[in-house]
Amino acid sequence: MVDRPLSALTPRETLLDTDEVPVLVSTEVLLANRNQRVPISAFVELIEDRIGALIVGAGGTYDDLARTITLPAGGAGMTTEAVQDIVGGMVSGALGYNDAGGVLTFTLPAHGHGANSIVDFAEEVQDILGAMVSGALTYNDATGKITFTLPAHAHPSTGVTDFLEAVQDIVGAMIVGAGGTYNDATGAITLPAVGGGAGGTDPVPTFVSGPSVSTITATGATISWSMSENTTGNTKWGTATGVYPNVITETALLPSHSQIISTATASTPIFGRVYGVDSANQPYESAEFTFTTAAAGVGGGTSAVKIFQNLVDWQYQAGDAVNWQSATDWMIFSVGIDNAGGLVHHFDQTKRNAARQACQAAGKRALLTIGGVGRAAVGWMSTSSGRNTATTNIANIINNEGFDGLTTNFEESLASADVNAFVTQLRSKLNAGKKMYAEVRVNDPIAWYAPVIGSMDGVNLMTFNLQNLSGDGATVSSCHNALYRINPSVEGAEFRLGQWEAAGIPRSKLSFGAAHYWRRMYGRTAPGQTLGGGESLDFNEYDYKDYQSGRIYHAASGATYIAEASSFLSADDPQSTIAKLNYAKAQGYGGMIIWYYQAATGTPMHSEMANWIAANSA
Repeated sequence: MVDRPLSALTPRETLLDTDEVPVLVSTEVLLANRNQRVPISAFVELIEDRIGALIVGAGGTYDDLARTITLPAGGAGMTTEAVQDIVGGMVSGALGYNDAGGVLTFTLPAHGHGANSIVDFAEEVQDILGAMVSGALTYNDATGKITFTLPAHAHPSTGVTDFLEAVQDIVGAMIVGAGGTYNDATGAITLPAVGGGAGGTDPVPTFVSGPSVSTITATGATISWSMSENTTGNTKWGTATGVYPNVITETALLPSHSQIISTATASTPIFGRVYGVDSANQPYESAEFTFTTAAAGVGGGTSAVKIFQNLVDWQYQAGDAVNWQSATDWMIFSVGIDNAGGLVHHFDQTKRNAARQACQAAGKRALLTIGGVGRAAVGWMSTSSGRNTATTNIANIINNEGFDGLTTNFEESLASADVNAFVTQLRSKLNAGKKMYAEVRVNDPIAWYAPVIGSMDGVNLMTFNLQNLSGDGATVSSCHNALYRINPSVEGAEFRLGQWEAAGIPRSKLSFGAAHYWRRMYGRTAPGQTLGGGESLDFNEYDYKDYQSGRIYHAASGATYIAEASSFLSADDPQSTIAKLNYAKAQGYGGMIIWYYQAATGTPMHSEMANWIAANSA
């Protein structure tokens, strides 16, 4: 290198290399190779682009328009290797200096955004740029904090040999501040072994609780666990220790997870682990858990759980693909009643009987649905003669066509005494062994059936369409088909079942609902969010099969939802359906009523239910 006196330096060198600390009182700096003044923000833009190129060269990514970088090594802060690559590029490749001509040159990629862009750039790059623009810094790598301290210049003005030397000194100060060493004579630097960059390293997710095993049945169990942060959740399992060919996945980032193994065989040891990643892709995995499935027909309770499946207006023909094994009782929907008590057949009677015959040939019970929304005029119910006509007509079709029984669905305003009289009369006219159930909405009077429950085989509570808005007194959003109440202001099947039990109806005669259709709430994107007004409900029913991606099981509700941009859908998928069946069995309830079969055709829903029935229900 050639030493030159101060008088021979360019204005740039004079600024950087005077005996006193440089103070930038202007917002401009002279780039000698351009022979003009440009804003410092433009100078920063040039440096920013160069560092972006270096990061790409080090294995990271740089988005020039978005002003974001991704460092290599999984995003766990600024690793030693990334720092070495970037600093090496700054010292040797970020600039060229013609000592004889006093010209500083930059080799830069094209950049695609304006000069005033440093504000939102990644913290690690801000640290480096701050040092280059301001002159020096103190950097605490452990805390990710930097302090700008402009020391007295280390070289007398006559001793500065070139601009590269000044840059090396500044980089050396950065390295020493970060815990490394810098040899000014040789230009060698040593970086610390561990660094975290701004903000430190991302913590590895740890278990808060679990994994725990509960509700063991003949086909599996419920696996639950909670993490120290939001993570994905997966369960892998098999029938030998360390071998896990089966996987249940959940891609949503949640603090707690609950998943159901439902396809195991009875009396079989099960081994498994839960695992996932956090938002920074840091993995976790549990130790192995193990349990043994219950014997066939045993598990959690003593009741033989029934599944009431609605086959809605199916114009059935021989050979139609119906998975009859996915329910124990099939409700063939429906026959209406006119004002005089006469029957109104809503679809072809020949096809109705074909469906009944196919159902019974598969070993299942066939029930005829009487009524439905708008299909049971109420005039006949209020008179003795009307009830007599209606009950005679209903009993004749059940007794003569070979149905195993019936279920009524009255969704009108009726007097409890009239309903009591109807039930008593109909039971007296049915042949021995014929089943009689009633489908009821959660707000229908319990007094309709409580006094005459001894004449009935059961009551099926239609615990869906239960969402409330703030105008109804609800304070949080909820799933329309929730099993559990997540807040005292919202609905849940468990709560409603308790009301009917309190009226003297035994659990064995109570069933509750599973919704195989989606309902949408606008204004919130998940259950459990605070309501503030402005929310609304979409009263349409969307088939389960039409929305399959992004399903999230909400263990607190015992239901499934799909988050959308400004709304969410809720329904029951195989996981929440099986969870409800396990709950019914464990608690001794009569069963579950599903609306409706056609909504889930073409999905794994029915085969999952058939597997559960084969192992758990009589």
